[in-house]
Amino acid sequence: MFPVEIKQNALLIDGCRTESLIFGYSNAIVILITQCNNIGSLMKITLDISDSKRGFGFNRRKNYQDEDEEEEDSEVIQILPHTIKFLLGNPVGSQRGDLYNVYASRLAQVIYTNSPHEKRSIYLGLSLKSKKLSGSLNAAGDDENKLFSGSEDFVKQKEALKLIEELVEKCKVW
Repeated sequence: MFPVEIKQNALLIDGCRTESLIFGYSNAIVILITQCNNIGSLMKITLDISDSKRGFGFNRRKNYQDEDEEEEDSEVIQILPHTIKFLLGNPVGSQRGDLYNVYASRLAQVIYTNSPHEKRSIYLGLSLKSKKLSGSLNAAGDDENKLFSGSEDFVKQKEALKLIEELVEKCKVW
C-alpha cells in the first residue's frame, strides 16, 4: 500500500500517558506503544500457520460468569499459533520480557483473529514504564493467567493490557 496508512491515538493508563502509532505497510504492520517517548523493545510476531489452516487453531474457553454457571455463558476464543522474537531491547528471561511477551501475544491474537486473511508480520515496539512485578513465567503466552493473578499489581497490569488492546483496535490498519 502506498502511501503507508498511519493511525495515532493516546490515552491515560494508571495516570500515565500511553501513545500508539500504527503503520500499515504492504508487507508488515508496525505498532509502537510508548509511555516513555521511545521505541523500547522491538519484537517481530509471525503467524505460524498458513491461511488454509487458520480454522484449526487451539480453542480456549473464556468464562464470564462463575464456574457453576451454564456453559452457554462462556465464549470460545481461538488461540492462533505464532512466534515472538525480540529484535531490539532483549529482556528475555526477565519479568519485563515475560510481560512484553504477554502483550505481544494478546495483540497478535486481536489482529489475527479479527482479520482472518491477515498474513503480514507484526513489528511491535513497547516502552512501558516500570511496574513492580512479583513472580515469573515459563511461557508467557500460555501462562497469562499466572502473570495476571493474585496481587493488586497484576490486576492493574491486566487492566492496562485490556486498555492497550482497545487502543490498538481503534487504530486498525489491517
